[in-house]
Amino acid sequence: MLAMAPPRRRAGAAYSGAHQGSGLPQGIAVNDPAALDDSEFRSRLDPAGMGRVVHALPDQCREAWTEAQRFSPPGERGAIRRFVILAMGGSAIAGDLFRALLGAERGVPVANHRDYSAPVGLDARTLLVACSVSGDTEETLSAFQGGMDGPGPKLAITMGGRLLALTRERGFAAFTFAFTGKPRSALGWCLMPLVRVAQAQGMWPDADRDVAEAVAAMAGLRDRIGADVPRDRNPAKQLAARLAGRMPVVFGAEILGEVARRWKIQFNETAEVWAAHETVPEASHNALVGYALPRGVASATTALLLRAPGEHPRLALHFEHHRRTLADAGVECLEVPLPGGGPLARAMTGVLMGDFVAHYLALLNGVDPSAIRPIDALKRRLRDASQGA
Repeated sequence: MLAMAPPRRRAGAAYSGAHQGSGLPQGIAVNDPAALDDSEFRSRLDPAGMGRVVHALPDQCREAWTEAQRFSPPGERGAIRRFVILAMGGSAIAGDLFRALLGAERGVPVANHRDYSAPVGLDARTLLVACSVSGDTEETLSAFQGGMDGPGPKLAITMGGRLLALTRERGFAAFTFAFTGKPRSALGWCLMPLVRVAQAQGMWPDADRDVAEAVAAMAGLRDRIGADVPRDRNPAKQLAARLAGRMPVVFGAEILGEVARRWKIQFNETAEVWAAHETVPEASHNALVGYALPRGVASATTALLLRAPGEHPRLALHFEHHRRTLADAGVECLEVPLPGGGPLARAMTGVLMGDFVAHYLALLNGVDPSAIRPIDALKRRLRDASQGA
């Protein structure tokens, strides 16, 4: 399972000098796949320890579920029939997965809202959730302030900041946690309280079993793709090597469609590469036509097809046709087999695989996997503009 073809060696793989003077181990190139097996190389390029945070995701999910069991969700059992989740960036992926898990799998409407504007259509049976790890995401705060006087229960998921202060001022429910790391790495802390709410409402009666299955599956996968597993038998390191110098476009179906979005985000923020994602079968009705042009983009792109046991049988025909069409257009295409299991287990093992691949690709790119300097610069600009208004 998860076997990949050996990585290609690319021309120009030697260290280019972008990080000269950084104290890298002598004789190791930044984008040399062999460097991924060198612990000193990994630690020098990852001063904040993002690799340790990625490694700990299964444990984070277990701890977050334990804490969520101690949390008293808002609303009497059966009182909630719909969710509206306000979130941005790394804090929003939990809502995306929750929508797919609860909506597609269990028929409960979940809407994800990524904007400044107030959400519409709130009623007494809609739970309005504001999720911001920092508690200071201005778009989420704006939307929450616009919707908090509407009907229905409210919930904040946050570490603190203005969101927690506002929530306590208004007497709304809050799930709080302590975490050291970037918001995109706090997925377990953001997702598990949502699962807990669904469990308390009777929408997810098997949540305990599903979470235990997911955590066990993630831990098993980690044993095969963690940093200490050599590259010659580590499919995540092999895949990262295949992606060096390429633009990844990630395809997924059903729950793996949301996982594909997560991969795209991790490639952007962690590996600092441009990436895209597509969902199948929707991509069969549009993206399928446009693979060949522009030719320069097609030749520099690698399509990743995320697959797992249990998908709808007709999807195999879609994926095979995409694979052939991509090949005809000169686009490199790799199928990424992922573990099976229940929907939550498939989602979280898919996330963990993508997080490791993006982390390894960041190291090969010679970038700090924790740094998000352009985003930090934008936040400073927004803050300065607010203070000057």
